[in-house]
Amino acid sequence: YIQTPVYPLNNRRVTENDIVNEMWIFLSNEDLVKLRPLFPNLNIINWGNAGADIIPFGGSKGSGVQKVIDYLTGRDLLSVENGKYDLGDDCVVKVMEYVTHEEPEEVLLEAHREYLDLQLIASGKELFVTQAIELGEEAIEYNKVKDVEFFKAGYYNTLGLDESNFVIVFPNDLHVGNINADGECAVKKFVFKLKI
Repeated sequence: YIQTPVYPLNNRRVTENDIVNEMWIFLSNEDLVKLRPLFPNLNIINWGNAGADIIPFGGSKGSGVQKVIDYLTGRDLLSVENGKYDLGDDCVVKVMEYVTHEEPEEVLLEAHREYLDLQLIASGKELFVTQAIELGEEAIEYNKVKDVEFFKAGYYNTLGLDESNFVIVFPNDLHVGNINADGECAVKKFVFKLKI
């Protein structure tokens, strides 16, 4: 639709063949009204008078989050067996258990292009590492089947992840977990993958 050049991300040019899951545009409501008829196959969703999300027509971030809520409601998370479960509508959950490890000298962070992750811990705690993709250097190229690529980052942000919180990482957010918070810890984790 839009033929504006996009700056390279990690020395990789974005082309018209790449999948675009969401765009942001910063325009007044008056200008957005003029834009909508030009793009009938796109949903343009206002945020006040500051701009809008642009997503494929019929797409929604909310439907995937509702799948997660429905799955979690009333479920004893500690009794769920490890494995991968299809929740329908391009939403899956991976349930896993592991013991955290020391932070390696060089951390490889992963990124996705077609799915966002909603990650929560049912038991245990870990450090979760994040960074913007623009600040990483590609280490292992994109695997379309697994929707993952790996990057090195000279520095990154950490957050403590435990039973009291969760994290959402969007496509192109670099991230990795499974790092000791306060020494080794057994973790039971749920990773919801939501297509956007």
